[in-house]
Amino acid sequence: MTPSGKLGLRIAAPVILIGLGVWLWFANGSSDPKPATSSGSAASSLPASRKVDPSSKNARSGVVSDKAAATGKLHADWKRVSDSGITGAALLDARREIAARAIEELGPGPELEKFLAFLKEQGQGDLVGWMIREGVADFFKGEMKEQGLQWFAGLADEKIQEKMGYLAGRNMDAKEIEPWIKRFTDIHVQSSVLTGYCSEYAKNDPSMAVREFLRMKPGSVDMTGLGMVMGAAPAGSDFVGLSGMVPDDGKSLAKNARKALLGAWAKSEPQKAGEFVLANTSTVHADQMGVVIGGWATKDVSSALDWVEALPEGDHRDYGMAALAQARVKDDPAWSRAAIDAIQNAKIRESATKDLNKPR
Repeated sequence: MTPSGKLGLRIAAPVILIGLGVWLWFANGSSDPKPATSSGSAASSLPASRKVDPSSKNARSGVVSDKAAATGKLHADWKRVSDSGITGAALLDARREIAARAIEELGPGPELEKFLAFLKEQGQGDLVGWMIREGVADFFKGEMKEQGLQWFAGLADEKIQEKMGYLAGRNMDAKEIEPWIKRFTDIHVQSSVLTGYCSEYAKNDPSMAVREFLRMKPGSVDMTGLGMVMGAAPAGSDFVGLSGMVPDDGKSLAKNARKALLGAWAKSEPQKAGEFVLANTSTVHADQMGVVIGGWATKDVSSALDWVEALPEGDHRDYGMAALAQARVKDDPAWSRAAIDAIQNAKIRESATKDLNKPR
């Protein structure tokens, strides 16, 4: 079997333009806007027109002249937007504007914590996640770091604290990390902070980052974060050495860590990663071949196909063909179905067929 063409780039979802009248209304605080509607359903992800500026004067100082007044205005604007009749991407964009202002105007402190809690009560968990990623992350850097970390440590909501932990850990140094991990009693927060620190460390020294993760990990914290640390290993890392630091794939968390590592390895040296899977059948499960070939196919599907077709019959070849079928289904669905039909292992073939038939 030979592929009929190279895989194309995914077409990014088109940017939805927001009506100028909506934004003029929003900027002026009009109480009688003309409803705007979105053609089609609301976007599943937040629009990208508004960027948080945590380096603004307000965010740097963490204060505004009257935080109570600022909070009141944010809530009033939220209600006005929610009652305005705008929908879809326009509504998401307007709410994101308010969320960005909350970060810039309130800074790290109890007022922002209360606003995050308010958003959660409104069912806006995705928006809270965006605020943490795009704006709150910068509270842990530069001149705001000390204030941001103290605020983070005192948060009452451990779920929000867990989300921030990874970002806080990324900005800690070797002297800070262990005392900070010990400050928390919640194992999920501990794991999040440790994972953030070691994932950042892994960008320069992945082997030492893994050792530090294993050394500092509290006994109550599981190995879940190790996958993120392994996945951060850059091209040129000692992937064979790193693989030797992962227990055999019989343990699910170890298997997930190896999956992340092989995914990182496949970005730069997919054939070597595939050969490692073949050479270590006693510790590496055959389905990890799918991870390698899936990554390889995004770069060079023809070479990936040639390599898989040259494999002897067996589970490794079957998992490789299943991964190629997934990679090529949009480009050539007939080829993908034929490739799955040729898989010999009935369980692998059945699973690959189900994956191929999932809505996309």
